Amino acid sequence: MPSTESPPPQRFGPRTTLAFLLLVVLLEIWAVRATDPDFPIGDPFHVLTVLLVALFVGAAFIRLKIVRIALLTVVFAVPSLVLVAEWRLASRDVDIANSRIALSKDGLLRFTYRPGAEVRARDNAWSMRITDDGLFDVPHAVPKPPGVVRIVLLGDSVPNEGSLPFAQRFPHLLEQLLQAAAPPGVKPEVVNVSCEGYNSIQEERLLEKVGLRYQPDLVLWTYVLNDPFLQNGGFRRMGNSFFLFQFAPLLLLATGGTFCDGFAYLHTDYAFDLVVRNSLERMRLIAERDHLNVLFATLPIVERFDNPVCMGLYDRAIAAAKDQGFATTRVVDSFRGEDFHKYQKPGEEMDVTHPNAAGHQRMAEHLAKAAAPLLWPRK
Repeated sequence: MPSTESPPPQRFGPRTTLAFLLLVVLLEIWAVRATDPDFPIGDPFHVLTVLLVALFVGAAFIRLKIVRIALLTVVFAVPSLVLVAEWRLASRDVDIANSRIALSKDGLLRFTYRPGAEVRARDNAWSMRITDDGLFDVPHAVPKPPGVVRIVLLGDSVPNEGSLPFAQRFPHLLEQLLQAAAPPGVKPEVVNVSCEGYNSIQEERLLEKVGLRYQPDLVLWTYVLNDPFLQNGGFRRMGNSFFLFQFAPLLLLATGGTFCDGFAYLHTDYAFDLVVRNSLERMRLIAERDHLNVLFATLPIVERFDNPVCMGLYDRAIAAAKDQGFATTRVVDSFRGEDFHKYQKPGEEMDVTHPNAAGHQRMAEHLAKAAAPLLWPRK
């Protein structure tokens, strides 16, 4: 009489087990190597390792061969693809950084543009050299010539939009608009004291280190909703993951959120106070010491322009600047009622912090109207 007992659970051979352990070790090595202690969100790699181990062990007890093979395929394919994606994205960022970024001995500044580096468009349509002061701008005379009114603009990658030539970026457009509106004998100049990947602390610090030598009559401080982050913005990653930075927007939209929701966590009390409010208070001390006029401007992300979450984040930053006595302007007001899709960069719908050329033109027009009364008040 044949036995009715069930066969023992399927076990894996030593080669399969060894290959899995090697993959787990590689994943953990990458997790340790990529650790960024500044980021407030937990490391995703350790969670992925635990899930993979659970799937691998669980597969050993599944009797149906096709299901067991499917689970093993997932167990080996997912970490392999993640590691390849992480390595490729990290290598790309390192290449970009090495070409135009220089490390700084200043612990707050962290990095700057590399003086003299040549920056080219992806299609080689334009090229531009970083100034001797490490600015993505044309050179400006020091000391300030007679008759020149200087606007020192602080910001991150938005003023330095790499998909646009210099003449189409809002700092240059702003300069042109102000020159057209200036009183006789007055020549406005906009000095772009900005660097990609900067947060509010770094932007204020760059003013101290570089911007003040240009003798500003007005400091125009532009604010983007990713400015409160603590992480080193020299690399495009979220936490320790370069892949998650690319994937997070899709995950956010797939779960019913908006891009505005993705920036909300940066505006929690401690992160916002440490990065934004702290740098605003430091700016006030410098403004009082050097008798500077400051205009704080929140730039819109390319998302529905009446999104209540974004509006609340803009208003929180504006309120913090007003607490320090600064003039403020909410640039999104010039976009209200319009379809945000017309301001997206072609083929880069997930990049919501960088508008296209039409967006730069609209921002320049708004900022010119806000800055002019501070530069030459009506009597």
